[in-house]
Amino acid sequence: MGDEATSVGKRSIGTVEQISADRTQATGWVGCTPGDREPRVACLLRGEETGTVELGEERSDVQRKLGLDNRRFTLVFPKPLPPGALASGEATVVVASRVPNERLRLGTALNERERVLLKVQQGTEAEASQPPVKRRIPVPSTREDLVPVHFPLGLVSAEGDAILGRDGYLFLIGGTNKLRALYASPETDQQRIVLETLAQRWKALFLKRKAYCDSAGIRYVQCIIPEKLTVLRDLLDGPPMRTPLLDEVERAVQDLDYCVNASGPFLQANDRKGFWSRNDTHLSPFGAWNVMGMLGERLGLDKSVLSRATFEKTAFYRGDLSRRVIGIGLWEAQMDPIVDAMVAPTQAPALIESAEPPGRGHIGTRRVWKRDDAPFDLRVVAFANSFFDTGETASRISWWASRLFREFHFVWGPDFDFAYLDRVRPNIVIGQTIERFLPRVAKY
Repeated sequence: MGDEATSVGKRSIGTVEQISADRTQATGWVGCTPGDREPRVACLLRGEETGTVELGEERSDVQRKLGLDNRRFTLVFPKPLPPGALASGEATVVVASRVPNERLRLGTALNERERVLLKVQQGTEAEASQPPVKRRIPVPSTREDLVPVHFPLGLVSAEGDAILGRDGYLFLIGGTNKLRALYASPETDQQRIVLETLAQRWKALFLKRKAYCDSAGIRYVQCIIPEKLTVLRDLLDGPPMRTPLLDEVERAVQDLDYCVNASGPFLQANDRKGFWSRNDTHLSPFGAWNVMGMLGERLGLDKSVLSRATFEKTAFYRGDLSRRVIGIGLWEAQMDPIVDAMVAPTQAPALIESAEPPGRGHIGTRRVWKRDDAPFDLRVVAFANSFFDTGETASRISWWASRLFREFHFVWGPDFDFAYLDRVRPNIVIGQTIERFLPRVAKY
């Protein structure tokens, strides 16, 4: 098989890619939907529209890579946008023809430049007098374009939330969930009672979801994805082990045949490193494929379909941890699945619906794909998080699900939306969370 190399990134429903040197024009692309073939792109400056927009032709590279109908756009502003305004949120680019407005993301290079400008604006006059340096990070095309650089083991990010482990694997250890602290064993009866109570609350939630699904004639499967630090902890500071809370939850739900134990197969695998990206908190394409296989097996789907995936194509990914620890987004070579008529067709599934939440958060993001020739003639809804995500790359489970099912809905959030399920009437609903979110039990 060939070893075609591609570089993959993350998108929303469109991307602002460049802003002119005088800051009076911005260009990019915007996705089209069946109900909005001429999307109206607008720039909101402090909440008010500014400038005019011109739509251009379709971007063939976007269509080829994402399977998304789209249009180029150019925004022209009557006055220059303030430096760093796109990073601070003072200015946002949205699709104003959709209700609510859908916000376009900033391209990686533009986002980094805007952040530098914002820092300069917030600094001293002496700093502001120096023009910001635009840092160019080359995009690799072959493995030889990546070179080793030696950093000390245990290098911690400035915020103390991420750390460099052995073999160049980066780990999240802090953040709002205080991840590393979750591995401490309970020392008192009170702490043990807290863990048991949380586990029983999760079980009660899963039982409530199952009761609804049974009454609605929907099949239900639930998955908790373990942390990278759980499965690869031997690359940092100890033997692989679950957090005490995940242990407790898995014991509590082991009698529920619709709950998938993902940590077991991951911890028992011979090459556990293959499941994760080095520079990212998320799974590798191989890891995402494995979780999709676990879900499919629990649902009784034909195993031979996913087994056709062959990982022989080099692709380059940028992770979400290297910028924290190293200061720049590092590229990493991964193995993507080769084109397969059944599992990974040349033409991506059609994105038929796309919605973004107001503000800058993720909760409420929604994507709906349709593939008429999918291997499984099923309508599936997943209430999940960034491990499913918006399906741009094979490292996210939505990428696989959108290709396997006739219709697949991804809804970003911890709770089940029963009204949404009543309206969509899927054959299957998937619930997914991750280990570090277990201390906060979902509501529905």
